[in-house]
Amino acid sequence: MSIEEEIYLISTEERITGAEFGKSIHIGDNGRIGGRAVINPGVKMANNVVIASGAVDKKI
Repeated sequence: MSIEEEIYLISTEERITGAEFGKSIHIGDNGRIGGRAVINPGVKMANNVVIASGAVDKKI
C-alpha cells in the first residue's frame, strides 16, 4: 500500500522555489485497503470502504 500526500508542482517557477505542498488523506473507520493500492492526496474514504489490491484511488 502506498499513501501519497505530496502534490507535485508542474510549473517550473514553483519547482525552483523548493516549496512543497500536500493534501491530507482521511481514512474512515472499518475500511480495508488491499496490497499495492495507491491512495492519492486529498482522498477521503468513508466508513466501511474496501479498496481493492492494485487500485489507484483519486477520489472516494
